[in-house]
Amino acid sequence: EALPVLETHLALLRRVWPHNTKDIVGAQHNLAGAYWASDCYEEALGMLRAVHATCSSVRGASDEKTITTGTNLVLLLTTMSRFSEAELFARAQRPVALAALGPDHNLTLCYDEHLAKAMAMNPEATLDDVLDAGTIIQDALQRRRRVFGPVHPKTQYCEIMRDKVRERRASLESA
Repeated sequence: EALPVLETHLALLRRVWPHNTKDIVGAQHNLAGAYWASDCYEEALGMLRAVHATCSSVRGASDEKTITTGTNLVLLLTTMSRFSEAELFARAQRPVALAALGPDHNLTLCYDEHLAKAMAMNPEATLDDVLDAGTIIQDALQRRRRVFGPVHPKTQYCEIMRDKVRERRASLESA
């Protein structure tokens, strides 16, 4: 129900206020979220890529909004089982988040978690890939516990990811 409204809103913004980049990007981001929620992943991916590109060019790669859209892109790519692409993008963007926000910032830790997930869940992953993913997720979990506390939902999500990475490692070691 929301998709036609959001699509119309974006079209109206582009037609009436084509130079209002901030509102257009916001509308694109909302539309990408609606596509994603409706399982229209390809449409969501195209829209998120456009948002990320615009944020990068207008705000800069180290802006928090740009970094946020980057983490969303990695998560969507992983959701779509495009693990290699997610890993490459996360590896390219994580250093930017690290330099801009520091190692303990939520968005930097999101990159770590999404990177570890992409590495470990890739059906073509080697044991070394999964071991590297385990190191990354364990470091992220330690930081989450220290910064956010052990009962924070993001810490608990990270614990679940650590357990999934361990399960994947065990399956590869027994094969």
